[in-house]
Amino acid sequence: MKFAALIIALAACLSNGFGQCFSMAETCSKSIGNAYLLDPSFFNAEISPSDVASFRAIWLKEQTYRLAVCSSDNLSAEWMVYDENGTLLFSNTEFESATQWDFLCEHTMHVQLVVRLNKNAVQPACVAIVHGFKK
Repeated sequence: MKFAALIIALAACLSNGFGQCFSMAETCSKSIGNAYLLDPSFFNAEISPSDVASFRAIWLKEQTYRLAVCSSDNLSAEWMVYDENGTLLFSNTEFESATQWDFLCEHTMHVQLVVRLNKNAVQPACVAIVHGFKK
């Protein structure tokens, strides 16, 4: 009986945590704006301060993309965009910890979006990476 109660309590905690992360991703997606068509594939998860999360996407030639990254710990997340060769294309730490940025894609390419919690983070937090392209 105690085991069943433990399983139910654990399931409630896990679903509540996931629900909070999903809700934050929905809120983050609103920052893309109406001028952009939101890509329905996005990344959201709870990560610890020592974790690095990544998300891969294909960006098409001559499209303008808007990328937004949000974290639930109210600290700015650090995020980078790399091309398929591992070349750093963008780091928000070079732009006052920007939470979103627009990219004009000159040629079709695979990108890797990498995010980690701010250096000041001391506990796990939800992060979301959302992107869309200009209509």
